[in-house]
Amino acid sequence: MAQRDDRVERLLVLLVLQGLKGATQRERVAALSSANLTNIEIADYLGLTTAAVAQYLYEYRKGGSPKKRKATGTKNT
Repeated sequence: MAQRDDRVERLLVLLVLQGLKGATQRERVAALSSANLTNIEIADYLGLTTAAVAQYLYEYRKGGSPKKRKATGTKNT
């Protein structure tokens, strides 16, 4: 049964990533996170570190990257 669940999970990941071909890495991470994958699983599937996944999710939830906010001169308080 566990092997079947693993196959279903991999299929779900492939379908999500297929629909996000032109998406940024942050959008891919957010989509996989919304599919209830853990940061470790997302990192494994996308070839990232768990720290990078956590940072992408943080930026996604804040609504932009710190570099963009700094460049535009706006602060996110």
